[in-house]
Amino acid sequence: MEPSVVLPANYARYRQRQFGKVITVGGISSHDSRSVHWPLLWPSASNLGKLHATERDERVVLVSGNKMSFIKGELYSLRRKAIKNLKNLDLYGTQWDSKCVSRLLIALKSLAQAALSLKLPRLSGLYLWFQDYPKSKGPVEDKLQTMARYKYALVIENSAEYMSEKLMESLFAGCVPIYVGPDPGKYGIPRELVILAQPSLRSIQEALLQAEGWNMNEFHAKLDTFLTSSEVRDLWDHKRVYERLLEKIQKSN
Repeated sequence: MEPSVVLPANYARYRQRQFGKVITVGGISSHDSRSVHWPLLWPSASNLGKLHATERDERVVLVSGNKMSFIKGELYSLRRKAIKNLKNLDLYGTQWDSKCVSRLLIALKSLAQAALSLKLPRLSGLYLWFQDYPKSKGPVEDKLQTMARYKYALVIENSAEYMSEKLMESLFAGCVPIYVGPDPGKYGIPRELVILAQPSLRSIQEALLQAEGWNMNEFHAKLDTFLTSSEVRDLWDHKRVYERLLEKIQKSN
């Protein structure tokens, strides 16, 4: 359930040849036999209603841990760049106030991981890694309730190889998501619910300006239709995802 920038060895040919079939979670080919959507705990209709009715701040929220990778395609460094440069952003998550020694150990471990996987380390992964992040508000007890206090959510995947829980959780919270990752349309998420940004600070800034022009009432009406669809829930709800995994395993035997 991790992309190659996190666990590169899992994608090595020698390792994949050890198995008759490899099923990925959140991969771009989520509609074929090799992948399933990310399993989500689906909020009840009443909880979704409460989240979407919450009074919202005009600011942007980002909820994510501080991580790093030396593997090509990582988006952690872009996340740190956005945090440093966007003035209208509130940051939540773990490890943003970690000590320099801790970050050094993580960097050395990531460097070793890249070398052992025969990947050429990209030093750009260190960008802003040792910086302080005073705007960090720390971990959250309830991610959805925290995000629901904001109109906009900046969602940057760990890499563009897959879609994790991040985008759908921002929609659960009722935020307009500015998203950096794979094309949401390939996962059945309408583009009218997401502002897709390219992996650059300038594109993210342009997407945020675009978000300010969105009509929140129209957005929430479309969002409610999407989230109450049985077909959509069938793709993402954790129980159905695990059932689909078992079905794929049984068919391969």
